[in-house]
Amino acid sequence: MKNGWNKKALIIKCILLTVIFTAFLPWNMPKLINADKPFIDLAGSVGDSIGNAKAAYEKATMVAVPTDSPSPTDQPVPTDAPEVTDTPEIKPDKTEVRIMVGDENPAGAGEKISVNDYDIGSVEKLAELIEDQQYEGKSFVIVDNYAETKTYRAVAEILEEHGKSFSKETVEAN
Repeated sequence: MKNGWNKKALIIKCILLTVIFTAFLPWNMPKLINADKPFIDLAGSVGDSIGNAKAAYEKATMVAVPTDSPSPTDQPVPTDAPEVTDTPEIKPDKTEVRIMVGDENPAGAGEKISVNDYDIGSVEKLAELIEDQQYEGKSFVIVDNYAETKTYRAVAEILEEHGKSFSKETVEAN
């Protein structure tokens, strides 16, 4: 059996060497047609490119000629600016404060905190806000609106630290 295997291996090696050596014989070499001329004629392309580049440069650096603009005849009347409050106000008849944790968009960061539709921004600001007198005796509802777990837990811990009673809700997907 061993002699048969050696003969097969020797035959395969001879065939491979023959194929490799015959590939480089003179009649197998490729012949280049028009080898003295360039393979790609760039004369037309370069000319068009230079012309297009010049037009693009002129367009980019062209300065518009100013024209006389009509002057406004009516002067705008300023209006009173609305007052901006730092804390969200609770209506006197409302005994429930809703704390929304998370974004409206399920693909959002999930770290947004808002109290009664007023954006708070961070957990630290929420802690300062809860200490206000207008939140005494109110019940809180934490609404999980696709919130980050750490943000949701931080809001719950702050309410527990301040001794506020709260319930939990979850926004259901449509």
